[in-house]
Amino acid sequence: MFREEGKTVENPIESTFEEYLSHLPEGMVSTTRQVFEVMCAELPAAEERFEHGMALLAVNGKPVTGIAARADAYELYVPQPAVNDEFSSKLGKVEAGKDCIRFHKLGDVSEAQLRRMIRDQADA
Repeated sequence: MFREEGKTVENPIESTFEEYLSHLPEGMVSTTRQVFEVMCAELPAAEERFEHGMALLAVNGKPVTGIAARADAYELYVPQPAVNDEFSSKLGKVEAGKDCIRFHKLGDVSEAQLRRMIRDQADA
């Protein structure tokens, strides 16, 4: 969901990552693209999906990780609680949710740890 002039709107349904990006506020496109490129590099055989307002990567039909640009932060989808618990303290300046890790700017996140977390998600 995004806020537009004081209201919250749902994300439209996307079918490609570029289409997903086209619906984001301009200031969030670059970071979302960079994180998604890291995800794709670490999971080259993964399939793209778009669910719950986020760009996901699935392996063998199972969502492994995803990125969503929200109104005031980015969210990394981390469906494995053990991986979430392990990496929320290693990634940098982030906040852990039930199945996501939130950050406000890319510079707050360790790219090396992000890459490792994505690989560990696929192995979990």
